[in-house]
Amino acid sequence: MHRIINFVFKHSKLVLIVIAIITAVFAYNAKDIHINGKYSDLFVEDPAITKLKEQYTTKVDSVYNHEFYFMVSSDNIYTPEILNKLDKVLLELDQYEEIGPCTSVFSIPTIVKKDTRLAISTTTKHEQGTPWSEEEIASFKELVLNDDVINGLLATDNGNTLLFFFNVKTFTDDFTLKVNSIVETLSPYVNKVSYGGTGTFALSMQRYLYSDLVKLLLLVFLVILIIFFISFRSFRAIFITLTLSLIGLIWTVGTMVILGYELTLATIITPCMVLILGSSYSVHYLNEYFKSYHKGDNNSQLKNSFSKISKTIFMACITTIISFLSLLVCEMISFRQMGISVAIGILYCALLSITLIPAFLNLLKPPRKIQMDQYKSGLFTKIENSIPKFVTKHYKFAILIFILLVGGFLYSYNKIETETNYMEYFPQDDPMIIGFKNLAINFGSTIPYYIILKAPEGAKNYFKDSTHLKEVFALESALLRDDKDIQHITSVSQYVAFMNKVYSGERVIPDSNGLINMLSRYLVVIQNSQDTGNFFSDLLSKDGNTMKLQINYYDSEKMNQPSIQCAQRLSNSLANNRTLLNENVKIVSWSEASEGLHLTQIMQSDQKKSTIISFILVFIFVTILFKSLSEGLYSMIPVTTGILGNYIFMYLANIPFDIVTSIFATIVVGVGIDDAIHFMIRYNNYRKIDKNLPINTIITDTLVETIRPITLTSISIIGGMLIMLFASYSPIRYFGILLAFALILTTISTLILLPSAIIFVEKIKSKFKK
Repeated sequence: MHRIINFVFKHSKLVLIVIAIITAVFAYNAKDIHINGKYSDLFVEDPAITKLKEQYTTKVDSVYNHEFYFMVSSDNIYTPEILNKLDKVLLELDQYEEIGPCTSVFSIPTIVKKDTRLAISTTTKHEQGTPWSEEEIASFKELVLNDDVINGLLATDNGNTLLFFFNVKTFTDDFTLKVNSIVETLSPYVNKVSYGGTGTFALSMQRYLYSDLVKLLLLVFLVILIIFFISFRSFRAIFITLTLSLIGLIWTVGTMVILGYELTLATIITPCMVLILGSSYSVHYLNEYFKSYHKGDNNSQLKNSFSKISKTIFMACITTIISFLSLLVCEMISFRQMGISVAIGILYCALLSITLIPAFLNLLKPPRKIQMDQYKSGLFTKIENSIPKFVTKHYKFAILIFILLVGGFLYSYNKIETETNYMEYFPQDDPMIIGFKNLAINFGSTIPYYIILKAPEGAKNYFKDSTHLKEVFALESALLRDDKDIQHITSVSQYVAFMNKVYSGERVIPDSNGLINMLSRYLVVIQNSQDTGNFFSDLLSKDGNTMKLQINYYDSEKMNQPSIQCAQRLSNSLANNRTLLNENVKIVSWSEASEGLHLTQIMQSDQKKSTIISFILVFIFVTILFKSLSEGLYSMIPVTTGILGNYIFMYLANIPFDIVTSIFATIVVGVGIDDAIHFMIRYNNYRKIDKNLPINTIITDTLVETIRPITLTSISIIGGMLIMLFASYSPIRYFGILLAFALILTTISTLILLPSAIIFVEKIKSKFKK
C-alpha cells in the first residue's frame, strides 16, 4: 500500500488524467441506464403455479400482452348524453392499432328468452356511432341490470358503474398520454372516471422511480457536502468528497449498463447506496490529513499516515463487499444484481480513495492554521473526553442493555409482517393508485383467483350432470356468504343458474341436464368470441370433467387490490366448505396473490440465507484479520446490536419487510462492521505499545483516537440514509430509516458496548489469573 501512495504522490497529475479518461468511458455507458417499473419482473417463478397455468389454461398466441381499462361512474349512467359520449370515446380508441377489442357491456354475450327457448344475444343492437334512442337505452339497461353474469364483472349491481377492458400490444409514454386524454374527455359527463392497466402502472412507476432517483441523489450530495463542511470547515473537503462520490457513481452506473442491469423497484437504491457508502471513505483520509498537519508532519510522514489508513479502508471495504456479495445466494435476480453492483461500486470508491484523494491533496497547498484549529475544536473535543469516562465507569450497564436487546429481538422476530402488495408502496393519493382501488372496490382485481375442480377418476361428463353442478353452486354460494372479499364468480354453475332464471324465473341449478348441455354448446361460441377477453375461457373442459371457477376479489379490509391476507382468507373459506363437494373431487387453486405469497417466502428465505452467510463470512474474515477468535467476536458485537435493535424497531413502528427492506440485515453486517474494524485496529496498536498498560487506559486512548473518524463516518452515512425519507416509494423510505437506525446503534455500540465488553472480559480474566 505504501508503494501505491508513493506512486500517487510522485505522479499525481498522471493519476488524475487516467481517472478522467476512465470516467469518460463509463459516463458514455452510464447514459443508457434504464429504469424498469414492472413489478412482475421481480417475481421468482413458482414451478407449482406455472404447472397449473400450463395444465389448466389454454395458451392463446396474441400480440396483446398488456391490459388497459377505464371505469365510469354516474348516478344515472343510462342516458343518451353519457352513452353517446362513451360511443365516441370507444370509436376513438378503436383507431389505435395497439389496442385490441374492447370487452364491455356493449359487446359481451348474454342470454335472452325468445318465446319458449333461450338464445345467445348481445345486450344491445345499437349501431356504434349513431345516436342512442330512448327505446334502445331502456332495453339495454334492462338486460344489463338483470344479467347476473355481467353484474359484478363489467357493471355494478346498482347500475351506476361500467367497466371497459382492453388488451393492448405495448405501451409508451406518448401512447399512454393520448389514450388517457381521450378517456378524460368523459369527465364532464360522469361523476368519476378511473383508468389504468399493467402498462400504465409500469410507466407510472418508472416516472416515480426516476423522480425519486434524481431527487434523492441531489439531496444526498447536498447533505454529505454539508456534513463534510461542518466536520472539516474546509472547501477542499467538499471538493474532494464531491469529486470522488460523483466519479464512483458514474463508474458504477456505467458498469451496470455494461453488465446489462436495469434499475428496478428493488435495485433503485443502488446509486444512492454507492454514493453514501463510498463517500464515507473520504472521512478517514481527510481526518488523517488534518491530524497529520496539525502535528506538524512533513510530506513523508503524511505518506506514511495515508498508507496506514489505506489498509484500514481496504479492510473495511472487503467486509462491505462480502456482505453485498452474500446476496448472490438469493433467488431474486434483483437482489443478486444489486449485490454485485454495490460491491463493484464500493470497490471503485475504495480504489479512488487511495488514488484520487492523495493525488488531489498532494497538489493542493497545506491547510491554513485556522482550518486545523477549527478541526481540533468544538463538539468532538467534548465527546472525546466524556465517552471514555462513561465507558470505563459504567461498562456493566452497557452489557445489561445488550441483554435486554436480545430479549426484545426474540419477542419481535416472528411478529413482523411481509408486504408484497405493490399498491401499498406508492402515494395513496396518486390518481393511478386511486383508479386501481376504485376498480378493486367495484369489480375486484382484473387478475382473478382461480379454482380448478377435477372430477373423480373414471367419471364421464361429471360437471355436465345437474346433481354435481348443484354441489358446485352450493360451494360458490357458501364462498359468497362467508368471504366478503369476493365480488363476483364466473363459472358454468353461475351461468346455468342465470340461464334458468331467464327461462323459469328461479336462480337455481335445474334438475334436468338440458340447460347444462345447451350452455356447453353456447360456451364454445362465447369462448371463441373475440370480445369476451379471458372472462369465459376454459370454464369447462370438452369432456366435462374439469371445471374452472374464476373469482374476482379484493381486500375488503384495506379497500385495495387483493393481498396475501385476502387470498389466504379465500383459501380458508374454500377449505371450510370443502365438504359441500364430493370428497373424490380434486381441488387446486392459484392467483397472483399466491405468487405474492411465493414471493414472500422467497424474500424471507433470501433474507435469512444472505444474512447468515454475510455474518459468517465477515466473522471469518475479521477473525483471520486479527488472528484472534475473541477479537473476531468483539468485532461482531456492533453488527449484532444493530440487527437486534432494528427488528425491535420494525415491530414497534409496524414497518414490514418488503422487496427492499428484506436485505437490510445483510447490509448492516457489511456496513456496521467498518467502525468496529477501525476501533479494533487502533486497540491492537495500543496493546502492542505496552502490554502492561491497564485496560481502562488502553480503551481510553483508543476511544480518543477513534471517536472523531467513527462518528464522522457514521454521521455522513446516516445523514445520507435519512434523505431516503423524501422518497415517494415507501420501501426506499423504510430502508433509509432502518439502515440509519441500525447504524446509529452500531456506532453507539462501537463506542460504548464494544469497549465495555472488552473491559468486562479483561476484568474477569484478571480475577481468574489471581
